Amino acid sequence: MPSRCETNGVEALRFTPEGQYFDRKSARINPHDLAKTITAMANAGGGRLAIGIEDDGQITGFHYAGARTPEEFERCAQEHCDPAPQVTSERFIVNNAASAIDFVLLLSVYPSRPHIVRRKGDSKVFLRVSDKSTSLTEYEVMAVMLSRKEGKVTRSTLASHIGRSKHIAGLTLQDLVGKGVMLWRGSSTHDPKQYYELAHQ
Repeated sequence: MPSRCETNGVEALRFTPEGQYFDRKSARINPHDLAKTITAMANAGGGRLAIGIEDDGQITGFHYAGARTPEEFERCAQEHCDPAPQVTSERFIVNNAASAIDFVLLLSVYPSRPHIVRRKGDSKVFLRVSDKSTSLTEYEVMAVMLSRKEGKVTRSTLASHIGRSKHIAGLTLQDLVGKGVMLWRGSSTHDPKQYYELAHQ
């Protein structure tokens, strides 16, 4: 049975800014599309998804034409992610925008480390960066995994890891900086001690 969500809890779900650890989704979203956000959060530091609330904070719930069933979203991690990350769910009774009794679904996504989670069907890897679920290339995935293992990554270590030139490794790391995934550390581009580290450890 759903539990009744306190008013201040509902307001928090409606108006908390979307960001690194929180997002809102309409119940109309396709579960395969929701898997993008679930995998992104699992590959980062985890997070929470409030389903049944629009981006503008309007509570639309599940009781309307076009809405998916809550069970589809509760099975999403198992059916659309590989490996399936740990996800727990809670249902909260609310009054929707039409003043009818409805509910919202809150999914809590836990970090998947040391594993990288892919979306089934296309094997894509996403990483949560601020309020976006950013797609990563295979080389970028390797750079992220290497940085997690070693605490940092250089052009040389990545080049050796992926079996490509330092130039390709450098371009990969620069792209990750541009995506907000990594930070560059060094005094200049000629600094022999320069390295890259994850922006969100």
